[in-house]
Order: sequence, then C-alpha cells, then structure tokens
Amino acid sequence: METFLLLIVLIEQEVRQMQGVSKNNNHNSNTKSKRWTPENKTRIVMESLTTNITVAELCRKYNLNPNVFYNWKQKFIEGGKIAL
Repeated sequence: METFLLLIVLIEQEVRQMQGVSKNNNHNSNTKSKRWTPENKTRIVMESLTTNITVAELCRKYNLNPNVFYNWKQKFIEGGKIAL
C-alpha cells in the first residue's frame, strides 16, 4: 500500500512539473491548470487497460495531454512491479 501511495505522489509531482505548477504558486481565475486527484489518475489509467478505447480517444475524453497520460501509466505499472 505504501508503494502505491508513493507512486501517486510521484505522478502528481510529474504532472505539476509538466504543467509548470509548483505547490506555492497562486493561480488567478484565468489559469486553466487542472489538478488530477490520485483516484482520477488511477481510474483513467485503469480505463485504458480495461477497455478498447484508444489513447487518443481517452485523452480527448478527459482533455488530457497524451504525454501526461503515458507518464501516469508508466509510473502506475512501475509501482505494480515494485509491489511484487
């Protein structure tokens, strides 16, 4: 379980870095950054693994950059390997 939580934290850090968002950044109402919860990230990755939807369709569905998705997926799978 600890490995899974660490994985989620790493994914969140990666997303913030890719979006140029830091913990101390104050956003105004014009900023369009979206923070994904660990549950949403897991749900989206699991949806890609359990359905026939393409990555392109999945990313359009959630308005998600494919590079961000692939990073989430890679870290999700690496976390599973570590847990074994």
